[in-house]
Amino acid sequence: MTSTALPEPAITAASKLHRLSIGGLAAEAAALLWDAERRELPTPGYFAVSSTQSLDFQFPDNKASFGALAQWLEAFGGTITANDIRREDGTPARLCRVTFTYHGVPAEAYAIVTAEPAT
Repeated sequence: MTSTALPEPAITAASKLHRLSIGGLAAEAAALLWDAERRELPTPGYFAVSSTQSLDFQFPDNKASFGALAQWLEAFGGTITANDIRREDGTPARLCRVTFTYHGVPAEAYAIVTAEPAT
């Protein structure tokens, strides 16, 4: 008897994906974190799943987070943006974001890094 496994259908941007439950989103977040760990990528300090069908991963407020985000961009693809912002207390900071899709779920890894004072 010969068994042939059929290839899994490719997920494309045009594919209509069903909405995941919070539990399903949490499972995707865990899979992404496990994938990052296997690749020996830096680990975020915080993550969130949202009923708006997205995953968010926050890195700490330090310069090393810029390198961590670059590694995530290389591993997962997507786009990177950086903007100068002001925190609620008026201190300058830089918001850096990597947006990508993981198994059809929108994801964002980001860091808000306080700007160093000018010397």
